[in-house]
This record gives sequence, C-alpha cells and structure tokens, in this order.
Amino acid sequence: MALLADPDAPTEIAQRMAQMLPDRLADRSGQGRRFDVEVVSEPFTAGTEDLSTLTRRIKDRGSGEHWDVVVALTDLPLHSHGTSSWWI
Repeated sequence: MALLADPDAPTEIAQRMAQMLPDRLADRSGQGRRFDVEVVSEPFTAGTEDLSTLTRRIKDRGSGEHWDVVVALTDLPLHSHGTSSWWI
C-alpha cells in the first residue's frame, strides 16, 4: 500500500497515517496478515490535468510500483466537470 502525498501538510498527514495503518488493517483483516505502508512525497497534482487524467496517472504509477492500494493525498481542490473535489 502506498500513500502518495503532495509535499508539506499532505505528506505530514500521510506519515502519521503510515504509523497507525498497518496495525489497524491487520486487526481488521485477521488471520495474521501483515501490511506494509509506504509514504511517497512528491507533487502529483497539475493545474492543467482534469480529474480523470490525474486518476489514470496515479493508477498507472501504482501498477508500475506493484502497489495493491494507492491513496492520494493533496490539499488542493481538484476540479471535474465544473465542481471541486477535495482529496484528503
């Protein structure tokens, strides 16, 4: 699992989440499962991309890195079809 976070506040939040997520996920999944959570801090938002392009790029990155789950965190509003969405 990866937490892909924009720099600054989103990365700080991701780092805190990465400390607690493995134990919480293991507790809920049972059967002695273990979870690894990687934090990747890099800008991934672009003002010129639409939400579907950004989502596809994040999914492609996750596939390339062999991450089972990718959670993207940003503190910037993302616009799709004239409406804003917040990812955090």
